[in-house]
Amino acid sequence: PGVLEMLDYLYEYYEIILWSAGTSSYIQDILEAIPSFNRYFDHVLSREEVYFAGRRPVKLLSRLNRQPESVIVIDDDFSMWPQDLSNCVPISKYVGQLENAFYLDMVMEYVAQLRFQTDVRIPLTEKFSLKSQVG
Repeated sequence: PGVLEMLDYLYEYYEIILWSAGTSSYIQDILEAIPSFNRYFDHVLSREEVYFAGRRPVKLLSRLNRQPESVIVIDDDFSMWPQDLSNCVPISKYVGQLENAFYLDMVMEYVAQLRFQTDVRIPLTEKFSLKSQVG
């Protein structure tokens, strides 16, 4: 609940890229099952674009060819972004709770406000301090 509303709101301000650790066929199945999702994503990346550090999958912003100071990553597994933690907004995994919709509203409002920042990494680092949480 709330994901389409969040995408609709954020699409006004940002380019949205879907990057899943799932396979491209898995992602395609989801996008076909929920056709309204397609209009929000400028690019869709899958496991095939994930870098592996040993056996550990890692997502690298450098693969997106975007200016890192303007990229906001929203992910429920920020450990997949070890080199780009200062760009991350951690979210909890969705497990069917109604509280998730309220939580997404808060994330949406916070991320929308970041559009006024010259470098989003500064407020994200101050708010979440993810480097201290990754072992």
